[in-house]
Amino acid sequence: MKIAVKEKSFRNGKHKAQWSMTLREYAKPLHKRPIAEIARDDVVETLKPIWEKIPETADRLRMCIAAVMDHAKAAAFMSATTLPTGGEG
Repeated sequence: MKIAVKEKSFRNGKHKAQWSMTLREYAKPLHKRPIAEIARDDVVETLKPIWEKIPETADRLRMCIAAVMDHAKAAAFMSATTLPTGGEG
C-alpha cells in the first residue's frame, strides 16, 4: 500500500507523520518480504521487541500492519481469508 493512500484519510499532520514513521521504523523486518508471504508469526516477531517497552507503539504498529494487509487483500495482492494480524478478511 502506498502510504499516500492512507495519509489522505488523516485530518492532522501529526497523525500522518506518526503513521508513516511507525511503519517505516518499526516494521523493518517485514519491508523486504512479499506481502502475500507475511504470516502471523512474522507479525508477532516484528512486534515482540517493542511490545513490553513501548506497548502503545506496538499496538499502533499492529493496527498499521492490519491496514496495509487489508489494503493488499482488497487490491488482490493476497487472497488469505484470515489476515496475519488477527482480523478476518
